[in-house]
Amino acid sequence: MRINKQSGFHVIELAIILLAVGAIGFGGYKVWQRQHPLASSPAASTASVQVPQIKTVKDLDSTSSTLDHLDTSSGSTDLTSMQNDLNAL
Repeated sequence: MRINKQSGFHVIELAIILLAVGAIGFGGYKVWQRQHPLASSPAASTASVQVPQIKTVKDLDSTSSTLDHLDTSSGSTDLTSMQNDLNAL
């Protein structure tokens, strides 16, 4: 009887491992893609909103007062877009 002393991966085992790694990678990509929507999605397109320019101290005080009285405790306010608008100033 002849004993096979071969060691290492066979082609079938390598194909199964590559298939498993590819499936896990593809699944992870799809999950990441759903959690990070594209910038061209309707929820992220706030570029068409006209933001008034603040030119005087009075304008700044008025805007600050309005933002101070804004109720952000309700879930309807998108704080991310507000933060982006403030950073754009």
